[in-house]
Amino acid sequence: MSARPTIGARAGLPLVLLYAVVVLGAGFGMRDPWPPDEPRFALIAREMADTGQWLFPRIAGELYADKPPVHFWVVAGLYAITGSLRLAIFTPALVAALVAVWLVGDLARRLWSPRVGLHAAAALAVTVQFAVEGRSGQIDGLLFGFTTLSLYGLLRHVLLGPAWGWWVVGWAAAGLGVATKGVGFLPLLVIPLAYLATGRGAVGSVRRAWLGPATFLGVIAAWLGPMVWAAAVSGDPALAAYRDEILLRQTVTRYVDPWGHFRPPWYFLVNVIPVFWFPLTLLLPWLVPRFRDAWRARELRVVLPLAWAVAVVLFFSASPGKRGVYVLPALPGLVLASAPWLHELRQRRGVQRLGRVVLAVLAVVVVAAAVYTAWWPGDEVVRAQQALGAPAWAVALAGAGIFAVAAGLSRGPAVVTGWAGAWLAVWVGLGFGVLPRLDRERSGAAVMAKVRDELPPGGELGLVGWKEQFVLQAGMPVTDFGYRRHDKVRELGEAMAWAMESPRRRVLVAEDHPGLKLDYGSGGTFLGVFHRQRWWLVSAGEAPGTSAAATGTAEHGSSSLDAVRPSSRFGE
Repeated sequence: MSARPTIGARAGLPLVLLYAVVVLGAGFGMRDPWPPDEPRFALIAREMADTGQWLFPRIAGELYADKPPVHFWVVAGLYAITGSLRLAIFTPALVAALVAVWLVGDLARRLWSPRVGLHAAAALAVTVQFAVEGRSGQIDGLLFGFTTLSLYGLLRHVLLGPAWGWWVVGWAAAGLGVATKGVGFLPLLVIPLAYLATGRGAVGSVRRAWLGPATFLGVIAAWLGPMVWAAAVSGDPALAAYRDEILLRQTVTRYVDPWGHFRPPWYFLVNVIPVFWFPLTLLLPWLVPRFRDAWRARELRVVLPLAWAVAVVLFFSASPGKRGVYVLPALPGLVLASAPWLHELRQRRGVQRLGRVVLAVLAVVVVAAAVYTAWWPGDEVVRAQQALGAPAWAVALAGAGIFAVAAGLSRGPAVVTGWAGAWLAVWVGLGFGVLPRLDRERSGAAVMAKVRDELPPGGELGLVGWKEQFVLQAGMPVTDFGYRRHDKVRELGEAMAWAMESPRRRVLVAEDHPGLKLDYGSGGTFLGVFHRQRWWLVSAGEAPGTSAAATGTAEHGSSSLDAVRPSSRFGE
């Protein structure tokens, strides 16, 4: 399963990295953060950089305890340096993905050979989920970098060691992963798996092994210690609630008893992995027998990363709440376990035929999507076409043409090159030609431009039940009345009372907001359907009965302007 090093294999890893740079970097910096998560993370990071409040993340002046702060620190730091949220929000995932490609390729090279390392890096770089998340502004992109680095360090020690420096790096990266998102500890599962496979000798000297856990705890304590201390000495109930929320409810409770994203136990195996780990999943019919033989032969170079990947998938499958991105950290494990056979499988005619058939099927599926959008375009498709300046079916046919050409030109082992080339062309086309044109619609810039046009001269804007992207794209100071409030009628009452203070004040509110009463005949300005809701711009007089129903019920005090928190005012 190993091969003699060649000049091509040695030079291949930099070429794979260059390929990944193009795939991930096409259109970089040409769009703003998109919902559901990117605008929220960008807003938190911007507020962190602007206020200097680095220990306790906030949004709209309110504490945000859903996630630990490392991702926000990185984005806020980049924003402080560059002054651009577009660059700051997308850089962490892109860099982490490139580092992951190098780590996987280098580890496979050390475990097997330069050629195997080349194929491992390439297999990761052409995977669907790798590109999707590496181009995003999600926390999971940065987490992917930390978990891959942790796995790399631990496997360098267990399989190629002793390498105590990498042992410590593995634990440190896991600690950074925990401070990024609670599940960052998952690479550490490889240690008990190694013990089960080899016994006590898997780690080595106990006298040195403690350095790993000590580093792990030290990294976490560097964030957790100051946060817990600051919450304790402040005497602020809000900070104490933040501490309890992030230590308990957002970790243990969220895993055991989540409050959203409910999916069946088989969700990842049926709905996520076959599609998002494509095209590697196409090889499973050939890989599974080889995995079985490696298990029987106790080939730890295969068994350990594979068992770890399975353990990660099972860990997330056990929780009722699931999102497809959760299993991304397990992908390098499957790639490393598959790596020694990738070159061999590329030469098999069955694999080559399957690859061509799949490319052809993809072309047919995209043609079907083009026909569907041409005959039955939904509201979102119509708005997308307006933004693109071209029919959606034409864009889809261009994508179908890419897959069809790749299928037609691919012969023999070149089918792998065909898939990589098609994937590259798709992302370059999307990155430079499609996504930037959709940006105003998806980012909230279009609706906020309408808001600015409809405001009276010198007008002021209030937000109720607002979307984070509206604040990012406001282009003017805005006032909010709470973030994620459950007492929505009271929130609206505060906003209407605020609007009554001046005839130049308007409130942006969704039509289905509880307590809102619109006079469709004479009042309010309907802005359109954005982000799956109908949005209106109203004054207090244009929503008769709304203030009367909600005034005096605000839980933060009176329904006058005093109820508006100074910290809820956002600058441009």
